[in-house]
Amino acid sequence: MREKLLSQNYCIFTGNLSAYSNKAQHFAFGFQSPSQMMLMRISQSFCLDAIHNISACNIEILYSFITRHSDTGKGSPVAYMITNDHSHNLDSKVKLDASYTSEQLGKYKYELKANLKNILIESDENEFLRKIQEFRLCIQSQQQFLAYFKRKWIGTEELLRRWGRPYVANDHQRYLTNNYMESWHNQLKTIYFGHTCIRRLDCLVFILTNDVEFFYNEEVERIYIQNGQMDDMLPFIIINPFNEIGNSMEDFNGKWTVKSFTDETQWYQVNVPNNLIQNCTCLNFASRQILCKHAHLLKRFIGLDFAYTVQRENNHLQLQRSLASEHEVAVVNEEVENETNTVVVNSRNNSVWLQRIIAQNTTLHYQREDLEQLIDVPGIDEAELQVISDLLGEAMNCIDTLRNANSFHFRNLNTQR
Repeated sequence: MREKLLSQNYCIFTGNLSAYSNKAQHFAFGFQSPSQMMLMRISQSFCLDAIHNISACNIEILYSFITRHSDTGKGSPVAYMITNDHSHNLDSKVKLDASYTSEQLGKYKYELKANLKNILIESDENEFLRKIQEFRLCIQSQQQFLAYFKRKWIGTEELLRRWGRPYVANDHQRYLTNNYMESWHNQLKTIYFGHTCIRRLDCLVFILTNDVEFFYNEEVERIYIQNGQMDDMLPFIIINPFNEIGNSMEDFNGKWTVKSFTDETQWYQVNVPNNLIQNCTCLNFASRQILCKHAHLLKRFIGLDFAYTVQRENNHLQLQRSLASEHEVAVVNEEVENETNTVVVNSRNNSVWLQRIIAQNTTLHYQREDLEQLIDVPGIDEAELQVISDLLGEAMNCIDTLRNANSFHFRNLNTQR
């Protein structure tokens, strides 16, 4: 494993565990890829993440050095170290005499950690320095630990600026949280490990040096070539009545312009009176008199209803009111019953005419091809075409009148189950 990584220009480093541990089975193995080394050189702030139980043995720990990538804006690992050494003791400990009870020891330890935590989270510089001085006075009796605290943490201004919150620049405020670490931890165990336990450490190294490395490099490459998620196309194919792209207007009434889905040069106008989408100038609406995809697209964009939907809603409400008023009258006699039977017989006789109308409408549907061919025929009398158009329009109006008069037999689109 070490030889293969070295052949790929990886930086390999091992810890000298024998200097402070007598256990021969302890090991530490760290590595960096060339791209990680380049990113680490230009970074100033880092997060350290420790992931436990990464293998079937449940004793190895994976330490990850994480920084924010300037291109992706996300946390990116820049170094790894795998070890089975769990020791975390300081070289200088706090020592108390045997006169302390276990309860007093616990209280002393709690107060000590609370004071250190208050120092770490303090963002005001004066208050930060004051709390450090108070902490030094609290541990005056611990000369060995106090010397360690001065040497490693507060000895110079440079040491204070390394970890003090008041000295953290605005660009590095994100590092004060664990967002980068938790995101990396979650991705590693869910995406790359697939919620499974890694049984061999060489498998872990393979995942880190191949899968993870490939993903982060591809993410940077994707940003460089601007191959990202597509933006919303609706604002660029719809023009409002003021000839502006977008819907930043309070009054939606007027003629909206919608771009064709197939022809880049073709635009259609959708009429919107009284905040209701009524019709479109495309051939589909002209031939079928049914709201087309351009009208549906505009509905999705501005959130208005169709005119025929509101009309059906009103007809349905009027029908419900009329039925309610009819139920209030409970007078039924034989004359009314006979008249009702007569009406039913007449309605059955009218079904013959309905069949003829349906057959004629079907014939008109098949004659559409003939009409489309007539477009290329010159010299057709416009007066005859106008008469045909008027007759067809009158027929459609009559059908709409019959439908509205008997709307209770039609299901409402909003109440259909």
